[in-house]
Amino acid sequence: MTVWSQRAALALNDPAPRSPEGAQYSIPYTVAAALVDGAFGVDQLVDERLGDRRIRDLAARVEVRHDPRLDEMYPARRSARVAIRSVQGQTHEKEVLVLRGSSEDPLTAEEVDTKFLGLAEPVVGKERAACILGLLREVEAYPDLLPLWQALAGSE
Repeated sequence: MTVWSQRAALALNDPAPRSPEGAQYSIPYTVAAALVDGAFGVDQLVDERLGDRRIRDLAARVEVRHDPRLDEMYPARRSARVAIRSVQGQTHEKEVLVLRGSSEDPLTAEEVDTKFLGLAEPVVGKERAACILGLLREVEAYPDLLPLWQALAGSE
């Protein structure tokens, strides 16, 4: 696999990060984890996953290269092009100039809710996460933030 991006991205080229923070900022690791798991999120950043042999082996085969054309868009856009060559010799390429979830391509309200619940439920539980989300949706209608603070603190 080859990932082309702006010059600044060349520093994010550690295929074997040793910490969740290092994994978060590793192009080879994030690409490999996303391919192995079909998604990339907090589940791929836990310490136990950093040693996953499938991810490590795949990350070692990710090459990060500079594309001067993408420098022109940086830092307003953090664009990339990825090419994957299959074992059968086929090459699949995709270029992303605008990141999903950015102001230029925002998430839908449903996608934001799904992301919030996916991050909050493991921490506070399904019921409390739904309660907090409901409060956040209506936050502008409350005269103060006490109900939200109570829900966050677990003392509804």
